[in-house]
Amino acid sequence: MTDTTPSEMPKGMRVIEEFSSLRAVMPAGERLHLLVQLAEQWRRQFVGEGTVIAVRTINRIDFPYPTQYGLWQFARHFYPFLMLRHRANLIQYHDWNGALRTLLFNPTDVERARDFVPYFQTLQKMYGKNLSIKLMSHSYPPMEQALSQWGLQGGDIDYISHDHLHVQDLRRQLGTHTVTGQFPRALLLVQEREWLNHQHLHPLQSQWFVADGLQGVPENRQCLLPGDVSLGPGIALLHTPGHTQGNQTLVVNTAHGVWAISENGVSCDNYNPHASHLRGLRQHAQETRQEVVLNGNTLEGALDQYTSMLIERTIAGPCARNGNFFNVYQSSEMVPWWMTPGLYPTFSHGDLTVGDLVISQGLEGVAGA
Repeated sequence: MTDTTPSEMPKGMRVIEEFSSLRAVMPAGERLHLLVQLAEQWRRQFVGEGTVIAVRTINRIDFPYPTQYGLWQFARHFYPFLMLRHRANLIQYHDWNGALRTLLFNPTDVERARDFVPYFQTLQKMYGKNLSIKLMSHSYPPMEQALSQWGLQGGDIDYISHDHLHVQDLRRQLGTHTVTGQFPRALLLVQEREWLNHQHLHPLQSQWFVADGLQGVPENRQCLLPGDVSLGPGIALLHTPGHTQGNQTLVVNTAHGVWAISENGVSCDNYNPHASHLRGLRQHAQETRQEVVLNGNTLEGALDQYTSMLIERTIAGPCARNGNFFNVYQSSEMVPWWMTPGLYPTFSHGDLTVGDLVISQGLEGVAGA
C-alpha cells in the first residue's frame, strides 16, 4: 500500500446496509417516515449486539456561536451569540474480530481551528483577538494531558473520527509526509462524501472548513467510509446527512443505555423543543409542529438534517434521568454564559462517563493494517 491510496476499511468493521436504500426515497416526507420506522427496528438489533467497554468525555473549548445558527429559525432571543462547549469522546470497545480498539471522536485541534477557520478569523476581527479569546472563549487542557489522566498516550489511539470536518485541521493529529502526528498509529474514519466535498469547497461551505486541513496527510491514514458502518458490537458510525453531506453520528450501546453523539443539534432542547424552558423556542415548535430544531450554520440539506435528528433520537431513546429528553449527546453543547443570562438548556447530560478503561494493550502498527 502506498501513501497515496486511501486505506481500505479494516476487517474488524462491517458495513450496515439497511438504511442506504431508503435515503433515496421520494417524497421527503415518506423518506422521513420510513427511516424513522427502520431506526426503531435497527435499535433493537443494535442493543442485542452487546456494549462497549468504556466511554469518557474530554472538554476542548467554550466558544461563542450565533444564536440564529444554534437555534435555527426558532431564535426569539435578543442575544446574538450563545455559548457552546465543544467536547471529544474516548471510546474503548472490541471490534468484530475481538480486538481491543480505542476511538477518539471529535479531537478537534482547537488552536488550528481558531487560527485558520474563516468564521473564527471574522470573530477576531470584529471583537479583537484578546477579547474574543480571553473573554469570549475558554480552552481546556491539551489533549495529551487529558489522555494522560487515564494512563493513555497518543500512540494508544487506534482510530480518530469527527462527526463532520467543519473546523478540522488534521495535520498535527495524523502527521504529514514530514512530521509525525499526535496519534502516530491512528486511522481517520471519515465518510467518503465528506472527504470528497473537502477536496473542493463550495462558497457556502468555506466559512467553516480549514481548506488545507488534510494537505500532506498520507492518504493511507484516511479510511473513507461508504456510509453506515459497525465498528464492533455496540458501536457504529451512521451516515446522517444534512448538516453536511458527509455528516456522521457515533452510536454506542453502554451499561447506561444507547447514546448518539452528534452536532446536528446543540442542546437537548433541539431534540424536543416542546419541552424547552425557552418560551420562544417552545412556542415556535408548537406553531410549526416541528419536532426538532436544527443546528443550521451551513444547511447543506435541511430536510435530511431534520430526518437525521429524528433517527438519532429514535435510536438513542429517552433519557433515564429526564424522560422529556433523549440520549443524544451533543458534541458541541449550549452552556450557561455570563453574557447571556437565561439562555441555557433545559436539561444537560453532563460528562458521559461509563465503564473502566483498559490500559497498555494497544496493537503495534497502524490500526487498519
